[in-house]
Amino acid sequence: MAQMSAKHGIKRFGDRAVASMTKDYLQLENLGVFMPMMKREMSCEKIRIVLQVIDLIKEKRCGRIKERTVVDGKGQRGRYSKLETSSSALTLEVVSGWCYRTQRGGSC
Repeated sequence: MAQMSAKHGIKRFGDRAVASMTKDYLQLENLGVFMPMMKREMSCEKIRIVLQVIDLIKEKRCGRIKERTVVDGKGQRGRYSKLETSSSALTLEVVSGWCYRTQRGGSC
C-alpha cells in the first residue's frame, strides 16, 4: 500500500491513524523541533516564511500504521543558495580515484 495524506489516512484507518500522528508529534515536541507561536503575535514577514507540514500515513505489512511528518520546503526557495541547503555527496569519480590510490599504496 502506498502512503497517503493525513486526511485520507484518517478516513481509512480512523483512530489508529490519529494515535500514530499523536505519537509522532509528541516525539517531535520532545526533541524540540517545533516552537509554538500564536499567529496573531507573528509579523507578516514571519507568517510568509512559515514552512508547511505534510503528514503522510502508510499501513505496514504487519498491519501497523506508520505516520511520517515532513516539511514542505517551498517557503525556503530563493532564500538560500544551493550550497547552503544541499549536502555534499561522493561522486563515482572521487570514490574510484580513492580506491585506485589506496590499491597502489599511495597516500591521499
